[in-house]
Amino acid sequence: MNDAVQARGQAEGTRSLSIGPRAIVAAGLGLAVSARLVDCREPRHAEAVKMGRNADAFDFLLGEWEIAMLTMPEGSTVGRRAILNVHRILDGAALLDEIRHVDQGGQVNFRGATFRTYLPDRDRWYVLWMMANVEGYSELDAQVIDGEVHTTGKGRDPGGELVERGRYYDISGDGYSFTLDRSYDGGKTWIRPFVSFRATRRSPAE
Repeated sequence: MNDAVQARGQAEGTRSLSIGPRAIVAAGLGLAVSARLVDCREPRHAEAVKMGRNADAFDFLLGEWEIAMLTMPEGSTVGRRAILNVHRILDGAALLDEIRHVDQGGQVNFRGATFRTYLPDRDRWYVLWMMANVEGYSELDAQVIDGEVHTTGKGRDPGGELVERGRYYDISGDGYSFTLDRSYDGGKTWIRPFVSFRATRRSPAE
């Protein structure tokens, strides 16, 4: 009887062991399928972040700038001098501009910020401008045209709904110029320019 029990135990052990190779094969197939899925995903991800000709359109803005206002909106009390600081945020996926206008006494009397991020699927920049303590915004597209950076879009401010178009030009390592046209009647009439300024890069000692 002991021999019979032992023989049955050996047979059951053999059956149990026979499952092992199957499990290993199944696990191997699972790893292979997972690897293939990863391989399939990676090319699509690489394609999604492919950069176009406009990808570095705003690289020239990085740093700190002295702004000399050349044209101001009619009746504006904002200081004609400003400091602009532009830096990368969100792990380098976007730029943030912070501008502070100062009055003749050197006091900040206006603040604004611009968020800029590149859209690889459209090869355009998405730009959003807002002002501190003022209700309103401008939502813009930006691209390089003939060596200049052009912006177009719409928004609203205390003056009402607006459309606008801007242009960065005379761009060099030490400076650039900007002009902005704006319309408050859907583009029927334009204020040209609504705003314009010249920016000069600040030295590290300033």
